[in-house]
This record gives sequence, structure tokens and C-alpha cells, in this order.
Amino acid sequence: MKDYGVGVILSVGTAILLLVINAEIYQNVMALALPMILLALHVVAYKYYLREKRYGAYSCFVLFLGLVIFFSLPAITQQQAETKVLSSYDLEQVAVTTVPVLRSWNPFEPVGAYLVSGISTSGEELVLFVSTKTGEVHETNP
Repeated sequence: MKDYGVGVILSVGTAILLLVINAEIYQNVMALALPMILLALHVVAYKYYLREKRYGAYSCFVLFLGLVIFFSLPAITQQQAETKVLSSYDLEQVAVTTVPVLRSWNPFEPVGAYLVSGISTSGEELVLFVSTKTGEVHETNP
């Protein structure tokens, strides 16, 4: 069990960092299933690749893990979505929430989108859907 210690610390530290980034910056819309599976696999890969001095294979695994994390990031943060909506629409009393979206087979696709609601300067209620996949803004019915 002692051989797994450093791998466990690296994997758990990275997992906690990803969970904090997902909660604080992306408001839990980041697809984390595949990165978490690879972080669990990292514990075993760390022990076996480094014990056998297979630094190239371990480096490829870590590079692959980094690419998976990069491609799992949503295209837009909640703050960027709010700024994008406020620059296009004159809204007062703005509220931003997240909503789940239908998922496809793609493990990198975000699991949610941002829903921005507010009252326009003309007094009508607007509800806008901001895609975390593309960053597009769509008007929806209130």
C-alpha cells in the first residue's frame, strides 16, 4: 500500500482541485466522469510505470489525462455568460442559475447550461439560455 501513496496524493489533490474549479467557476456544469476515472487509474499507473522506470509511458498517460481535463472544460464560465447577456440585453434584477441539459454519448460535453433571467428596461421578463458548449445565447419562454 505504501507504493501507492504518492499516486493517491496526486490523484486526490487533482480531483479536489477539479471539483473546486467546477463548483466555483463553472457552477457544476463541467463533465467530470472521464477525468475522475482517469485519476483513479492514475494511482495504478503511477506505481507501475515509475517502478519499472517507464517514464515515457507515464508521461504519455499524464499528457492524455491533461488533454482530457482540458477538453472537459466548458466553453464559457458563469461570469462570462452573465457578461455576455448583459452586453447584449439591458436587464435589471438579473439572476443566473444552472439547468441540466440532455447529454449525448460525448464524455466531454458539459452536463448543464446557464439560465439567465431578468427584467428588461421595458418591463418585460426575459429568460435567456446560454449554452456552455458553444456560448450561444437563446431566448426562452419565461
